[in-house]
Amino acid sequence: MEKSENINELVTALVGFHKEVGKIIKNSKNPFFKSSYGDLNSYLAEIKEPLFNNGLAVIQLPITNGLTTLLTHTSGQFISSTMEMIPTKNTPQEQGSALTYMRRYSLASILNLNAEDDDGNAASTPQKTNVEPRESKKNPVRLDYTALANKCDTIESLKKWFNTLNDEQKKEASAVVKNKKKELSKISPIETINKISNESELKSMYEAILQEKDTIENYIDVANAFNKKADELNSELNLLPF
Repeated sequence: MEKSENINELVTALVGFHKEVGKIIKNSKNPFFKSSYGDLNSYLAEIKEPLFNNGLAVIQLPITNGLTTLLTHTSGQFISSTMEMIPTKNTPQEQGSALTYMRRYSLASILNLNAEDDDGNAASTPQKTNVEPRESKKNPVRLDYTALANKCDTIESLKKWFNTLNDEQKKEASAVVKNKKKELSKISPIETINKISNESELKSMYEAILQEKDTIENYIDVANAFNKKADELNSELNLLPF
């Protein structure tokens, strides 16, 4: 990291920035790993006005095999950091994917941003019922939790359905949901890779793996399976085996 001799005014401006900036909404889906994330546009939209109001600006410059992110203040004070990521092949497609990934993570790091889980939004607006408490105690409605859980084909959709239940229903459905979550978790990335049949699906999988690279336990096996499939489809996409 590099910085100006003094950063006192920049730090004061950052405090004001954090008073205004909201959480980054996870508006994009990673279908291969059943997760959500905020794309680059959601980051830029959220930080634009708070940065301007506090005399701050972010400059991101691509360098050889990396990206330098510079946070500046109208006083002239600054801090900067550089992130490196070496694409396995020198193609515009692979370089573009790596650059977008670095820009998003560098912004989150230098501004210490927080991300909002879109499942939380669903949980904040639970479905309401018009049945009075006394009536429900006399004639409780027993839902078929197994049938309802089986309609969920991802862990994310399972969470959203579970959050629509009231506290009593959640207790009743907890065992069913736990078992269904285990079942959905058994679907491995390698199985998904083996089903890929075209370049578009391959690219989506490539970006998904980059998103979850640090959390994949068997990453080497996943990377090898991906590279094998890329060769079958005559694609230039390639993942490093480490």
